[in-house]
Amino acid sequence: MTKSVAQILKDECKISSMQITLDGIREIHDINRPLENGQGTFDVIFQNLRNIIEILNVSIRINISKNNYQQLFQLLDILNDEGILDKIHIYIAPVSSVENTESKKIQYMCLNKNDFADIEIEFIKYLIDKKANIDHFYPLYKPVVCSSISSNSFVIDPEGYLYKCWNVVCNKSFSIGNLKDGIKFKQKEFLEWVHLSSEKYSKFQSNFPPLSV
Repeated sequence: MTKSVAQILKDECKISSMQITLDGIREIHDINRPLENGQGTFDVIFQNLRNIIEILNVSIRINISKNNYQQLFQLLDILNDEGILDKIHIYIAPVSSVENTESKKIQYMCLNKNDFADIEIEFIKYLIDKKANIDHFYPLYKPVVCSSISSNSFVIDPEGYLYKCWNVVCNKSFSIGNLKDGIKFKQKEFLEWVHLSSEKYSKFQSNFPPLSV
């Protein structure tokens, strides 16, 4: 995401905003998000961030786990010292695992809700103290919380199978069709999703914690 690419996105593609993930200070981020050859990505991302914040509206997401939460405020200090903190939207999100998926392997590093809430409170206090933008933390109206209860939303896995909820991606027992053959409208699984009310959704969702992207 160089300055020239950002300018093309703005001028030719009419894209005005984007999200960038930094999973902690350099030492932590480079462990979580290395290149295929093992090299880190923090320095390149950070330099590009400096170059594009005057071109695009940038949101920074920091995924928080037991492995990196203690360095959170070090990263915020770096962003503040660089004069970036007051030019972006920034938020933290908990790393989570989902039953019957590969992410189950990282359960040991996931924070519980109470611990994450305590960290988020201190995080917001820090932003207020530094006079950073916190408008994005105010309550917003969200009419649809998941594609499972939105009639025209679908999730596609790497093999082209279709699902109504991202928490069941790649579990083919929940598939409602595929890109080649289309949706199986009379299939039992599809009908169950179509008739999923908000109340039923809440009960269903409790069995599948939200994925961290």
